[in-house]
Amino acid sequence: KKGGWHLHKFNLLEHLDQVPLLLTHNNQISAFSTSNVKFNSWRDILPTKAELFIHKDCHKAIVNAIDTTAEGINREVKSDIPGIRPFTLSDLLPYREELEASINPNVNFASAGNEVLRQFWSLVADSALTEGATADLAEKHGVKLETTTEIKEPWHKMVQEWPILPVCYCDGEGENGEGCVSLHAAGSVV
Repeated sequence: KKGGWHLHKFNLLEHLDQVPLLLTHNNQISAFSTSNVKFNSWRDILPTKAELFIHKDCHKAIVNAIDTTAEGINREVKSDIPGIRPFTLSDLLPYREELEASINPNVNFASAGNEVLRQFWSLVADSALTEGATADLAEKHGVKLETTTEIKEPWHKMVQEWPILPVCYCDGEGENGEGCVSLHAAGSVV
């Protein structure tokens, strides 16, 4: 209690559960829901599944609505929005078919037609950096990370059979022998 005012801590978004006010990346209205998670990053990695992602302007509006001028709040505020979280490589696993269908293996990796393939490799790099940075910070500060019963596979094991490695080789169907092979088969085409 300060100056006759009570500071009540509550999360307005919790009161929005099942209310259809969430705009998705494909410009459709969806309901806020903790059981039907929407992702706030990597929106373009699954072009045919835009409904899985919150629209970037909608997400930005929610984040910007946080009052950072309240007493005791520093310039940076970490907010958890129920039912909305970052997209991870593990989240991509059920969508192998969609990812593979969006890749154009017969053109150069840098081609505009291979944005999804570049997004995939950026997600892999981001995942590796995030995990590595978390482990490094924990070690630096003497913090033991909580372990879960679920053993997380290394990224390369999760996708080792997916044809997502861009290479140029004699059997490649592209103009310059471009193609995509699985990580598992990479040794046989080099």
